[in-house]
Amino acid sequence: MKELAAWINMADPFGLRLIHAAGGHGKTRLANHFAAICAQQGWAVWRVIHDASEQLGTLVGRLPLPESGKVLAVVDYADRWSTSHLLALIGHLRKLSSHAPVMVRVLLLARSASFWWPAMVGRLDSDYALDAAALSLPPLGSQVDPATMFAVARDPFADYLEAPEAKTIVAPAFVADESHVLAVHMAALAAVDACCREAKAPSSQHAVSAYLLRREHAHWSALHERSGRTTTNAATMRRATYLATLIGGVSRPETHVALQRSDLASSPEAANQIIDDHQSCYPPTTRMSAMEPLLPDRLGEDLIGLSTPSNSVLQTDSNWLFDDWTLTAPTNLLSHDTPDQAPPWTAHAVTVLIEAAHRWPHIAEQVLIPLLNQRPHLAVTAGGATLIRLIEIPNVDPDLLLLIEPLLPRNRHVDLDVAAAVLTARIKEHWLPQTENRAVHAGLHSIYAWRLRNSGRFNEAIPPATESMNIYRELAGTDPDAHLGDLAMSLTNFGLILAEANRRVEALAPTEEAVRIYRQLCGADPASYLQHLASGLHNLGMFLSIGEFPEQAIAHTEEAVAIRQRLAETEPGTYLSDLARSLCNLCAEQSMLNRHDDALSSAKQAIKIYRRLSETNPAIHLPDLARTSYNLGIILAELDRRDQAISALQDAVAIYRNLGDSNPRLYLADLALSLRMLSENLLPANRVGEAASAVEEAVAVYANLVDEDAPLYLPKLAGSLHSLGGILVRLGRDDAPARVKEAIDIYRELSDLNPTLYVPALATSLWAYAFACSSVERNLASALGAISEAISVFEALAVRLPQQFVPSLMGSYFTFSYVLDGLGQTDDANEIRLWLQAQAVEDDIDPLAHSGE
Repeated sequence: MKELAAWINMADPFGLRLIHAAGGHGKTRLANHFAAICAQQGWAVWRVIHDASEQLGTLVGRLPLPESGKVLAVVDYADRWSTSHLLALIGHLRKLSSHAPVMVRVLLLARSASFWWPAMVGRLDSDYALDAAALSLPPLGSQVDPATMFAVARDPFADYLEAPEAKTIVAPAFVADESHVLAVHMAALAAVDACCREAKAPSSQHAVSAYLLRREHAHWSALHERSGRTTTNAATMRRATYLATLIGGVSRPETHVALQRSDLASSPEAANQIIDDHQSCYPPTTRMSAMEPLLPDRLGEDLIGLSTPSNSVLQTDSNWLFDDWTLTAPTNLLSHDTPDQAPPWTAHAVTVLIEAAHRWPHIAEQVLIPLLNQRPHLAVTAGGATLIRLIEIPNVDPDLLLLIEPLLPRNRHVDLDVAAAVLTARIKEHWLPQTENRAVHAGLHSIYAWRLRNSGRFNEAIPPATESMNIYRELAGTDPDAHLGDLAMSLTNFGLILAEANRRVEALAPTEEAVRIYRQLCGADPASYLQHLASGLHNLGMFLSIGEFPEQAIAHTEEAVAIRQRLAETEPGTYLSDLARSLCNLCAEQSMLNRHDDALSSAKQAIKIYRRLSETNPAIHLPDLARTSYNLGIILAELDRRDQAISALQDAVAIYRNLGDSNPRLYLADLALSLRMLSENLLPANRVGEAASAVEEAVAVYANLVDEDAPLYLPKLAGSLHSLGGILVRLGRDDAPARVKEAIDIYRELSDLNPTLYVPALATSLWAYAFACSSVERNLASALGAISEAISVFEALAVRLPQQFVPSLMGSYFTFSYVLDGLGQTDDANEIRLWLQAQAVEDDIDPLAHSGE
């Protein structure tokens, strides 16, 4: 609580923490207590429930903001959210804290912090520059005697049930070995209730759950048989409760389908009756839930474990719960063949089964593993966090993992990359000792390296990629017909991994070797190897152009484009995106070589492809479309096709603005850059008001980014403020000098750190400030000081670099004369102008057109 109190009271406008502990350790209870304290202190408490159908940006945008200006958002089951959904939620809440005067704290709750959390921390740092810490909640049993915990829970239960005699109950022996708070509290409740009823108290933790479920069953029976409040009998209600626990809180129409699939209802009327009766027992807590799962989660998972027949589970205590219907119900509920046919409860049902299997091994053996062997795509549909929990089940079948691995995306997928790396590591650990087949070893190392690469662990991917390449080289030496293609593939992957680990020079050699091998293989079998040759050429051109060798790069890229154009003509669905990427690279290389007409043609082809691809898969291809639209705008501007350049840049701005809402760290800098470039093209078209709006938005974006990375974005903010001042002068706005003054303040700060780089920019902004004051006839005394300082700086710079700084010095003197005019010192002003005329200097320099960036 002390750590949470310090966190909630930080001065930062946004903060995020994770509390993690195994189920039953008390994290939800702790969060509720903490939230209650925060509410007393004026915080609005938002409880966030995952609903994949809800548009998070719209939802957060329409929530009423508290008058206190403080929001605590509590997110339970954070480890069960998909990475993309959780990042989107955090992004919207962070945006709320930056765009409105609201202090936001996000408290995540999860059962574990393994695998998913380190990856999430990396994304939070890279996307939002957030320092997200995790707090592990240790078992109270390691800090408090379980018998004491039992007594603390026992007494309130005894008071509630009006059974003072129950306060003498001693904690049963099995509690001494229990560290889960919830488990101890459940044992206390069962013991007190048994005392009230003069029944035998349960003697094991499983027996506790069986006892509490028997009491639930008695309640269902009473509602149906004695009071007549429900039409559904106790046996059907038990199955309905099992079903509700498995499918989670889905809508009434979706619950209809689940009831029919599981043979509990044969008509909508029968389904409605079961739903209504279930709501009488367990009122829904959310608007989307028709049937509430049995809570707490541990009891719901125990219902599944105890209801599923097994020869090893408490034959004497819980036989009455066994129901062979449970052996087929999960399969019937999840009977679909492909991910796009998955019912809405799929992820929740698979997650619940996996969590139950962690404590009830027969669930894994009799239900979960047979189900996934038959339909391995269910594990992928359930999401990365759930897949990791499956892998963590003790003695999980390695053959099942082999069935799942090919179903995972080969390329990057934010929600599955971490799980794919964990799964591949487990496969490799199991199968490497099982075989001496070198080709199998090479393949396992190769797949593992690629999965590590997809999850962003580039340096960790280098050793297995190296091992795979070395084995394939050995095999190709003895059997080239069988393994030369494998060697080329491993060389290509090794080059990519090295490049992404910022070792691009080292990446050239393996990539060049891969291209040579693919050329050789294409001679005998072009149908099989042309696509791989194109990939190698594309990579080689990309590495060379990044290394600023466009003359060498362009031949490789042109060949890659030619091959991919031929391939895309016959298989557009497979090769169009590859063609667009190569066209973008070609466009960049042609621009570097001043072949602007050729670059324009390449960019237009790429945009046409990306527009088509974005219609069907915007999440993947919209960033590519934005980047290509920006490049097209630059090329059109170079060719002086101003209106077309503006249109292309407006497209880029619109897309980046949309992308920035969901991933600001990744796309806001691109948005600001596009806005600056748009402004610079609007000015020559005499669309000054639009140019001002664009650069004002860029200033606002850079101001936010400065909070994340001041060294990178402060110079860009200063340059944008300088440019904004110039545009405001053209509009005759009185606030023009103030915006340039902001740029001066930043450049002074930067000049102290790096005078060589920023003193010229400071002098230019001082000059521009005086020019702006003179233009709007304001702050002339301040302008005189600024222009005098600018002249002093430019005189010193002109001594060392006359060709670069003498024009700025002469321009500053002209501005000096205008300031003197405004101050009524016309004789001094005329004297300066006569001197400048004698120097054959023309007054045609606009200091506001040069930001000094």
